[in-house]
Amino acid sequence: MNKAIRYGKILLFLALAVMLVSVCAVALADVHTGDHVWDSGEKILDANCDHPARYRFTCTICGATKEENVGESDMSKHDWGAWVIDKAPSCTESGERHRVCKNNVHHTETDTPAPLGHDPEWITVTEATCTMTGFRRQVCKRCGLEIATEVIPMKPHTPGNWETKTPAGCETKGEQVRKCTVCETILETKELAPLGHEWTAWTTDEAPTCTKAGTQKRTCNRCGKVETRAGDPALGHNWGPWTEVTAPTCTKPGTEKRVCKRCSIEETREKPATGHKFGPWVVVKAPTCTQPGEEKRTCPACGLEEKRTVPATGHQWDNGKIIKQPTLTEEGLIEYTCTICGEVRQEKIPRKTMANNTICAFGPRLRDVSLYPYNTNQWYMFTPFDASQDGRQTYDLVATNRYIVGTLTIDIRNGEMTIDYQLSSNTVDITLEFFTVLNKIGDIHEYEPENLLPLRMSVRRPINLQETFGDDRNLVLYFCSRANYTYSNRFKPLDYNSFAHQQLVKKMLEIMD
Repeated sequence: MNKAIRYGKILLFLALAVMLVSVCAVALADVHTGDHVWDSGEKILDANCDHPARYRFTCTICGATKEENVGESDMSKHDWGAWVIDKAPSCTESGERHRVCKNNVHHTETDTPAPLGHDPEWITVTEATCTMTGFRRQVCKRCGLEIATEVIPMKPHTPGNWETKTPAGCETKGEQVRKCTVCETILETKELAPLGHEWTAWTTDEAPTCTKAGTQKRTCNRCGKVETRAGDPALGHNWGPWTEVTAPTCTKPGTEKRVCKRCSIEETREKPATGHKFGPWVVVKAPTCTQPGEEKRTCPACGLEEKRTVPATGHQWDNGKIIKQPTLTEEGLIEYTCTICGEVRQEKIPRKTMANNTICAFGPRLRDVSLYPYNTNQWYMFTPFDASQDGRQTYDLVATNRYIVGTLTIDIRNGEMTIDYQLSSNTVDITLEFFTVLNKIGDIHEYEPENLLPLRMSVRRPINLQETFGDDRNLVLYFCSRANYTYSNRFKPLDYNSFAHQQLVKKMLEIMD
C-alpha cells in the first residue's frame, strides 16, 4: 500500500514537471519568433599559420550555439618540426638545413649553419735544447690544414758549481766561472779580489838629517815585493842667533845672518829699511771753499821733505730761499748762499705732482643729475652709452683738475663688449683701476672706487651683453680710478661748460632709461 502511494507521488511530480516545461517552451516560443541574438563568443582555438582563430557563439535567448572562424591566420604561429640536415657545414663552408611546419607541410624554413672553423692542435717537429731552438706546427684536427708554424724557444741552461779559472795574487784579481752542466757553455764569471800583501814590520832604511827625512822599508812574505816610505821627519836646522852684517837706513835695507849648530850651514836675510820718521804736518797754504791748500812734513833722520794737497773745504750752503713757487705746469726756483764765502747758486724745483687724483670717463656729473639715489656735490662723471650697434665708441678720461689725461674705448662686436683705455703720458701712474657697467646709474649706492671693488670689471676682457644685461642696451659706464701724475704738455684742459660739451652731456642723458 505504501509503495503504491510512493509511486503515485512520483508520477504526479513527473506530470507537473512536463507541464512546467511545456509552459516554458510555449512562453519562449512566444518571445523568440525572430533571429538568434548571439553573445560576443568564446575563443576555442588560437589562430596559427594554417587557419584563423575559431570562436563558439551562444544565443542569449534560446541557448543555441554555433562555431565560426574569426580574423585571419597568423603566419608567425608555426609549429616547426626538427631541423633536417641537407648539407653538413665544414671548417670553411656553411651548411644547409630545413624544417617543416606541422600545421601545413607547405610551410618550410631553411638555414645555413655557419662554418665550424678549424680545430687547431700543435704538433712538435723538433724539440728545443739549451743551445738550439725547436720547431712545431699547428694543424686542424678536422681537415688537416696547416694553420701556423712556430719556433720553440731554447731551454734555459742548467748552471753547475763555481770553478776557479785564474787564482788571485797579492795585487792581481782572479776569476771564477760557472758552466752549463749540459753543454759546457760558460754562463757566469766573477772576479776574485786580490789577496793583498803579507808584509813584514817596517825597519829604518836611512836616518834623517837637518834637511832630509829618513826612510823605512818592508817586504812581502808572499811575493817578495819591497815597499818604502818616509821615516822620521827631517830634524830641521838648529840655528844660532841672528847677527847684523849691514845696518839698514831710511830707504835701504841691511843684512843679517845665522849659523846651524848641527851642520854649520849659514843663512842670510834682509833687514828691512827703517823708513822715514816724519814729524807732524805743517800748513803751508790754507784751503778755501773752492781752492785746495798745502802742507808739509820732514824726516829728522835724513832731512827728506814731503808735501801734500789739502782739499778745498767746499761751500757750506744755507737752507735756501724760494724765489719762485712751483705749480702744476711750471718748475719753481730756490736760491742757496754759502755761509763762508757768500757765493750764490740756484736750483729748479720740480713741478707739483698730483697725488691720489681721481680720473673719470667723460659724461654727466653726479652732482648735476637727480637720478643718483643720494644728494652729492661730487664732480665724478658717469657715461651713458648705446650698446645696440657694433662699433667703437671713444670718450675722454678727465682728471680732478679738469685735464684730459687719456681716452677710453668701448668696442662692441657680435654680442660682446670690451673696455680699454690709453693714457696720454707716462707721467700718469694708475694706483687703483676701477670701472663697472650698469643698467642704470641708480644701481650704484656708493661712488668712491675703494668701496665699489666687488663691482669691478676687467679691461680688455670681453663681456657678454645678453648674459650680463639681458635685453637692455641703454647702459651706463662708471670709470672712476685713482692716479698720481705730473703735468705733461700732452694734457689738454677740459671746458665742461662749453656748448659742445653740454650738448654731448644732453645726448648722453637722453640715452638713460
